[in-house]
Amino acid sequence: METNETRTCQVKMHDGNPCGRPLYDHEHCICHSEDPNKDSVEMLKVFRNEKNRQKGNVHDFTRFVFNADVDLKRYTFAKEAFFDGAIFRGKVELISAAFAGGASFQRAEFHEYANFRKTEFVHANFNNATFYHDVDFKSIECLGDAHFEEVTFTSCATFEDARFRKQLSFSGSEF
Repeated sequence: METNETRTCQVKMHDGNPCGRPLYDHEHCICHSEDPNKDSVEMLKVFRNEKNRQKGNVHDFTRFVFNADVDLKRYTFAKEAFFDGAIFRGKVELISAAFAGGASFQRAEFHEYANFRKTEFVHANFNNATFYHDVDFKSIECLGDAHFEEVTFTSCATFEDARFRKQLSFSGSEF
């Protein structure tokens, strides 16, 4: 017998609890589905709703799969944002964005160009992230610690005029 729990996405989010969104395919919600043909417009609509949803003290996009370009220019994340394990298959534009509560992109994959130019972080964690294309961190500002440990940069990574106010670590990263 199928229970309500099995009809919702069971991907573990940042807090360790299951996602709980309705299933899109037989196993995942639209946000966590790796289906390359999923409706990107619907996925981005759910993502935008999540950005505005009050869920504790965080924005939780853990393990989201973005097939389309993500344009968040000048967007402010008021709470800590978790993109841990997220997969970005399209371009990522976070130009002049602000992460007022900090940001975590641990184990995230960026398959196309990622632009963080002029973005402000309270703190940033990119540990174990992989950038398969160029990434631009030009003129970013990080007020707290910035972690880029064990990051793989397979193409050009630009940090020109970046400002890091506290600890910065690239330990084990490959350029």
